[in-house]
Formats: sequence, C-alpha cells, structure tokens
Amino acid sequence: AQLDVGSDGNIVLTKGDDAFISRIADELIAYDPDLLYQPERAFTFSSGESCHQMTVILPQSCADVGTTIWDAETLLAHFVFNRYLNDKVATKRVLELGAGTALAALTWQQSAPSDVLVVQELPEVVVSLQQSLLLQAGGSSITCVGGVWGNELLNHPVISEVKFDVIMMADVFYHEEHFGELLATTFGALNVGGDVIAVFEQRRKDLSTVVQQFASHAFQSKSVVQFDVSRKVQPEDSGESFPTITTFYVCHFQGFVA
Repeated sequence: AQLDVGSDGNIVLTKGDDAFISRIADELIAYDPDLLYQPERAFTFSSGESCHQMTVILPQSCADVGTTIWDAETLLAHFVFNRYLNDKVATKRVLELGAGTALAALTWQQSAPSDVLVVQELPEVVVSLQQSLLLQAGGSSITCVGGVWGNELLNHPVISEVKFDVIMMADVFYHEEHFGELLATTFGALNVGGDVIAVFEQRRKDLSTVVQQFASHAFQSKSVVQFDVSRKVQPEDSGESFPTITTFYVCHFQGFVA
C-alpha cells in the first residue's frame, strides 16, 4: 500500500528518479539477494559534475541485524551524498540514529569536513561498529555512542552540549513502542533550521502514522520520495519468472523551526 502522508498539504509525495536507482542497483540486496551474505561490501559514490568519486568498504555479518548493511542505509548514504555532499557543504554537526554499520555517516565524514556522531542502541553492535570505524583507510573521526533513545541519550555528555544540523536514520520505524523516544531524541537534539532525513523499506507494517508524526513538527519544507526496486524472480519449480518490487521511502524534512 502506498504511504499515506495525511491531510497536511505541505507534505509533497513524489516518485523517485528511476535513473538514480539504476545507478546504485548493484549495491542493493533487493536487486541482488546474495549481497546479504558477503563478508565485505564496497559502495561507490560519484558526482559527474565535480568528478568527485570515492569508495567506502565495510565488513558485514548477517548474523545480526545491526551488522548487516540493509538497503535503507545504502539508499540513505547515496541520498545524502547527492543532496548535500556534492555541493561541498560547510561544516555541519551530523547525527545518525540507529546507525548499525554507519555507512551513511562514513559517507558524510569522508566527503565533507563535519562533526559526525553515530548512535547505536545495541551494546553488542557498538563494539563491532567501533572496530569497523577503526579499520577505515586513514582512520575515522566519527564518534560512536551507545545509548537508549529518550532522556538517557539526550543527557549523554557527548549529546547534551550540542545541537545537530542534520539528523539522519534508516530502518528505525519498526517498533511502535519506541516511537515516542525516537521523536523526543530527534527534536531534542535538532538545531533550529536543521534537517531530518529518514529512510525505510516498506514491509508489512503501515508506517504512515509515524511519518505523519515527524511531519507534524514545524519545518519549512516536507517531502517524501518513493523509490521502487524491481527484479525478476524465477522459482525453482517453475520455468516462468515474475517481477517483484521492493519499495523504499525517503522522508526529508528541511528547516526545523523550534
């Protein structure tokens, strides 16, 4: 079912550029399921206008959801690269919530001089994430923090002293009991004029409500972009193939007004 953005006429729901998905399809599990089992994956980011190109290489383990590089995180990394980093943005404070493997944070940190902080809620994943950051070529200046969304995280000494210009997240909307803590953390840490970027894969749960809750806050612009990834599947017991479509949504709320 298509996402319901509610009655707020300021939210613009559009269909994403197929050419954009085609360029990154080879990096998506939805297009190539075998990527899920690769112990190491490479992601290439390039800009035709500036001739800037870089590659981020990360270890992966499908043994844990937090150490798998899910497609929403891949899409988030490419989105921020194309939306922000091609323009060589000025230094920003950037926070990634529920970072997992932190692909998006690494993409940002390697592309532009920024103060980047990642938060991972699962203690066992924090350790593997810290090890992964240490393995990056030239090292990584990203700060990794473990903590639970809500007051505990907002009172963390690394977070309580600053506000963030960009807060990004991927695949963090699936546990309804934590929506309140996620909202409190996001808007407690977001700077005036700041942006929120949230990407998720449309699975069985209808996430329209949480998107509407985010969008109900005062932003200067609110957009939701739908991307569809299509591939053909051929069952073992059938000679015919049929198309499957995986849908992703990129929610981009710009210019937070306190």
